Amino acid sequence: MKNRWKRNPLAKIVVLLMVLILIGTMLGIGLFYYAFSIPEPEGLSLASWPNRFTENFSVWMESKDGAIAINEIGLKKLDEYGLWLQVVNESGQEVFSHNKPTDYPTDYSSSELTELAGSEYENGNTVFVSHYEDCGRTWSYIVGFPYSIGKYMLYYNGETVSRLSPIFQIVFFFVIFVGISLFLIYGF
Repeated sequence: MKNRWKRNPLAKIVVLLMVLILIGTMLGIGLFYYAFSIPEPEGLSLASWPNRFTENFSVWMESKDGAIAINEIGLKKLDEYGLWLQVVNESGQEVFSHNKPTDYPTDYSSSELTELAGSEYENGNTVFVSHYEDCGRTWSYIVGFPYSIGKYMLYYNGETVSRLSPIFQIVFFFVIFVGISLFLIYGF
């Protein structure tokens, strides 16, 4: 078997190349999850989890006689994840809160809610804002997460990016070709 590897350096190069590609792929996946994950009770989740949780929280809300009510399962989820909730009516007055920190106000203007939706980590929380509509009424609600979550929007020119895609493919395949060529030259 040893003599076979000495006689066929191409096999050694192919195996080495495959191992390097596998290691690079594993490192890339690991770095992606390290950079874009947020801790939650079930483990690590992608960074979009807080926004999705906030948007979907309305399934645990209901309107009873013109007042807002939160189902028990929604409150349990908030407690389980260590989150807090504040619900405000159409005029911006707080109508419900659960585990809300004392340093948050009890009334908001619409511009303050808009500003809060895009705000960064402050006062030990990152907050996400959504709304619930029922019987012609709308309530805004704020869910606070006890960790720093980056909320950045990426704006780009879609036409330019779509024109660059073939260039990136060509560069990618050129780099792969050069890498394989260098391994073959080294092997011989």
